[in-house]
Amino acid sequence: MTRITRRMSLGVLTAPAVLRPDEASAVFAGSPLQPTLDEITDFNARKYFVAAPTGQLRLYQRIATAPFYEDMGDAAAPVARVDLAAPDTASQIGFQAAGKDALARTTESKLRENVTLGDKAGDAADSARQIVAEVKSEGGGFFSAGIEIPVLRRSKPIKIIGGVGGTLGAIGFDGRYRQVRSPDAATNAFEFGNEAGNIAATWRNEYSIQHLSAVGTGKGGNCIGILLKEAANIRLGGGFLSGFGTGIQGHGALSSSIQGYTVTACKYGLCLEPGDGALLGGAPNAFSIAFSCFYGNERAVKHSGAANGSTLWLSDNFEGNNLSGKPDDGSAVIELAGAGQQVFVSTHHEGNAGEFGILYQGADSEKTMSIIGSEMIDGTATLVQIAQGSLLALGSRIFSQAAQRDIHLAAGTSATLINTATRPPSGSTARLIGIRNGKLGFGFNPNPGSPCIYASPEAVANEPSSRFSIISSDFTQHEYQDAEGARIGYVSFGKAQDHCFVSSNANRGWSWWINTSVRVLFVGRRGANAIEPGTLGVSTLGTGAAPWREVFSTSGPVTTSDLRLKRWRGEMTAAEKAAALEIISLMGFYQWRDSIDRKGIVDARLHFGLPAQEVWAIMARHRLVDELREGREPSSRYAALCWDRWDACPDSAAGRGDDSEDIVVTQGDKFSLRTDQLVMWIVAADHLENRQRREALERRLAALEERAGRQ
Repeated sequence: MTRITRRMSLGVLTAPAVLRPDEASAVFAGSPLQPTLDEITDFNARKYFVAAPTGQLRLYQRIATAPFYEDMGDAAAPVARVDLAAPDTASQIGFQAAGKDALARTTESKLRENVTLGDKAGDAADSARQIVAEVKSEGGGFFSAGIEIPVLRRSKPIKIIGGVGGTLGAIGFDGRYRQVRSPDAATNAFEFGNEAGNIAATWRNEYSIQHLSAVGTGKGGNCIGILLKEAANIRLGGGFLSGFGTGIQGHGALSSSIQGYTVTACKYGLCLEPGDGALLGGAPNAFSIAFSCFYGNERAVKHSGAANGSTLWLSDNFEGNNLSGKPDDGSAVIELAGAGQQVFVSTHHEGNAGEFGILYQGADSEKTMSIIGSEMIDGTATLVQIAQGSLLALGSRIFSQAAQRDIHLAAGTSATLINTATRPPSGSTARLIGIRNGKLGFGFNPNPGSPCIYASPEAVANEPSSRFSIISSDFTQHEYQDAEGARIGYVSFGKAQDHCFVSSNANRGWSWWINTSVRVLFVGRRGANAIEPGTLGVSTLGTGAAPWREVFSTSGPVTTSDLRLKRWRGEMTAAEKAAALEIISLMGFYQWRDSIDRKGIVDARLHFGLPAQEVWAIMARHRLVDELREGREPSSRYAALCWDRWDACPDSAAGRGDDSEDIVVTQGDKFSLRTDQLVMWIVAADHLENRQRREALERRLAALEERAGRQ
């Protein structure tokens, strides 16, 4: 019977619709079944066989057990004959799939699993509506759209409006790679979804659309290749679109996906925007675009709205778009405006032009665009522009020799770059964190030559939220180890104990540097219990502008006085002695003015000393220094007389963010005295004066005694 069925099928396809008796003999030549009724007695009841004694191809069924049958016409019994060209013929033919537990069914039920537009008369759009309604009434199914579209250049779009809804299964559409052509610049190729305003909360389209391809009249028109209109749960995959105003447009395409599409030569490759209804007004709340290619379009993507949504871009390719764009024209290959979460995974961007490769403007500052395992080597002026929100780049390359800026961050935005190859981001980098090459950067993306932890000036600006803070309820310790794991020192901070800087090496202490070139201070060097200057004879304790208030010590200061380090001049001159003796008369008590301001004139303490300017004037009268004059800086060879001038500068306490009083040093100057040297000078002068007077008296007394002896 298999051979007969095959021959019969060939006959149906190649022979005329009506067979003459001689043609019937040719069709069944060589088969066990002859086109006469005298040999059908070998067939059992309920079995099917064919014969054509009347000149028409018939299907006979034996329905009785009599040993002999005679063709008595259509109404005769016990043989029922069926015309193979009749619509219900397939219901008479059995079908059973191969394999275990296969169900027995009719060929008709098997063939009706797929429905095509060619199965319906009339316009394709009306046929599609009818097919969807029928499939929905039977609990879902698969609609094979476009297998038999009789006219490829359509006068109006193929529309599938309405959804499955409820508990019914999804409806599938398979275009079988047939290509629809739009006749003009205003006609869409395909439309799927719902009518505006007819979007109930339970209304779901549940479409699976495969292999739809279309060609428009050119990117200058307004026609759309595939319009997902107020749609939900639509899966679009595997097709080619070219020459449209917009290749694919999702208007409120809620929880939908695009996979395996190639879109080229369009004004916009993909346009996603919010819907009209209350349910879809913030849509798409979930959308994915995977394994698709957008090339040769004026713009690849325009995505607006979806503030509360999330969009996944997976293994997509964006290449050769916006080639007429200029570096300063404001154009973006991928424009994401008012967007929610955007995630690019393993995407490729190359050969695009214009000002921006990706322009991301999140709906608010909490929205994030993530670029993971992707490569951007565009020719755009800026590869990634973050206008609002934040950027997370992980394991990606965002780098182009042609680009002026790889990543630009607008004010108030932030970025986290993890193992991402890119040049230093531009713009506002105060909230940038970079982790790369085992290094951590704040306001900076580390490179191989960077320190292990680096913070740029922008990242540690005078803003409390930008400072380094370690929060601990009781105790925090930072330990430093050598290559063998031995502790070499630690820093600890505790609530119930002193804060500590500890060196575990008895021969090494701590040192403080300025700009890694000037060492200011040593603490515990060589194991000594001492604080030492970083450079001998250079560092000072305090300055003229910022002196220490008091110094408490058990003993007085030790001053270097090694003769080997001095060029000795000797005793003072007469002028130096005279000036010192005159200075003695200036000594007296005084009170500090700032102490009077704080305590009052009665409680302010009395100090004993000298007025520096008057000391300077006495020295000038004895021609030891130049006279003090307005507009000329004082100058003295004598170290006992000091004058310092400084420029205005804020103290390091300014802007620290705690309760410390800010000390702002204004521009000024100050006279001061090295009292130890001046007092020694005065004592020496007084001693010399007394010695000279004593010697004079002794000489006078000796002279008187000599005169008295002669008398």
